[in-house]
Amino acid sequence: MEHLGLRPIHEMKEMSKISVLGELPSLVVAFETDEKAYCIKCKCKVNIAESQYKPYPNNRVLEKGICKNKPLVNKGVNIKGCGSKVRTFRKARYYSKTSYSGSDYHKQGLRYPPTKFIDLKSILGEKVAKRVYRETKYAPLRSITRNIKSITMDPNTIAKLIVKARYDHIQTLLLQNRESARKKKMKEKLNSNPYQPYNPPHRQPYQPYDSPSSNYERSEDFWQRYNFDRRSQRNEG
Repeated sequence: MEHLGLRPIHEMKEMSKISVLGELPSLVVAFETDEKAYCIKCKCKVNIAESQYKPYPNNRVLEKGICKNKPLVNKGVNIKGCGSKVRTFRKARYYSKTSYSGSDYHKQGLRYPPTKFIDLKSILGEKVAKRVYRETKYAPLRSITRNIKSITMDPNTIAKLIVKARYDHIQTLLLQNRESARKKKMKEKLNSNPYQPYNPPHRQPYQPYDSPSSNYERSEDFWQRYNFDRRSQRNEG
């Protein structure tokens, strides 16, 4: 795992923050996160869900999520959050992904060099830049790799991790599609051949005194002769 830039498991348990690598529509971003943010409504630090991200200059990324749950003071348990939107900045580094956009992680020469998000204040002015940043849309993180060693790593390692994450995502989608197609095929087969309950053939009730070759009832004379023959056989024996 180390040659791919991932942390050993025993180190992950001791960390309060983790480093995450993923790609946005125009950039690859690596950032540190504790997966929490301060909720104004709850007035405490809460866990967040459904996170989306927006790149910012000065090595920052803005994360927006939903207040999922908050810790109950001195109880050590979580209670349901308020569901309001929360935002927080994360320390980040950006990498360019213009060299390769495929999913063949065995490809040689993969390299995503570090880059910087342009500071629009020096170009458009502070007022216009703020409006542009505000109107820029958030995007979900794709091709995610968690627990990387550092947010500043070799460009080759960054490229391999991103391309491998793309490959894993494609394989997961293929397996899901196959499973969905299999279930659909089974459902169509059941609908075309509906289940028929088992109806055994009608049988006459068993009559122990019936002869296998005839259905007439044994007479009293028959049983007298039968018992006489049995006694005779015992006496001869």
